[in-house]
Amino acid sequence: MIFTKIEIDNLYCFQDFSLDLTFSKKKVASTIPDEHIPGRPNFNYKKICVISGANASGKTAFGRVLCGIQNFISRKNLSTHLSEGICDKNRPSTITVEFVTNNDLRFHKLDVSFDENDVNIEHVKYASIYLWGQDSVRTARKRLDTVFSGGARTRGSYFKTIFC
Repeated sequence: MIFTKIEIDNLYCFQDFSLDLTFSKKKVASTIPDEHIPGRPNFNYKKICVISGANASGKTAFGRVLCGIQNFISRKNLSTHLSEGICDKNRPSTITVEFVTNNDLRFHKLDVSFDENDVNIEHVKYASIYLWGQDSVRTARKRLDTVFSGGARTRGSYFKTIFC
C-alpha cells in the first residue's frame, strides 16, 4: 500500500490537516530512482519521506494514525490508536486517505468518520479506480474524485457509502 494523500481532523494534534505525498512532474536528476508506480511512469509519488520535528510535535501521533488506518483497511475495525486520540469529544473525528495497491494497480480513496462512543463509526465512504497506463496523479485523482462524489463511473471503478 502506497499512501498518496492523508487528511486528518480532530485526532491528536491534527485539526484540518492534509499531507499530499505526490508530485506532478518527474524530478530532474533525482537521487531516488523510480518514484512512480511500477508500469505507470506518469504517476509520481514521494517514495521516501522523513518526518522530523521537535519533541511533542506530532510525529508519534501521526504514526499512530497511519497504523490505525492501516488496521482499519485490513481488519475493518478501528483500533485504540484512533479512539485514544480524539481531541474534541463533542464532534466526530475524520480520516481521509488516498492510496495505491501495487498488486492490482488500483487507486483508492477512503473516508472514515467516528466518535468516542466505543469508537462508533458514523460513516465510511470508499471509492476505487483502476490506474490506466498513462494516468498522472492529476488525471487519476480527478477520475477518483468523480467516482467518490457519486458521479459518473468509469470502467473498473467501484463506490460504496456506509452510514452506521
